[in-house]
Amino acid sequence: MPATAVRVRSAPMALPEVRDPRMITIRRGGALIDADHQLLALWAADCAEHVLPFFDSESPGDGRPRDAICWSVFSA
Repeated sequence: MPATAVRVRSAPMALPEVRDPRMITIRRGGALIDADHQLLALWAADCAEHVLPFFDSESPGDGRPRDAICWSVFSA
């Protein structure tokens, strides 16, 4: 490895290597119908909104979580 190269260790993933087909839409080979996928996305956004104040207190200028929640609600 050259002296200027930096080896970066990736952080552990929260998702398992093999995903549960019940959480994958039918369009992608899973068992989840689109309507239930939309409900799941809205539920996840609702949960995320509950912890936004904690994130905002640590990183008040970072609007990415709020933007992601808005995107998930409007695209669901």
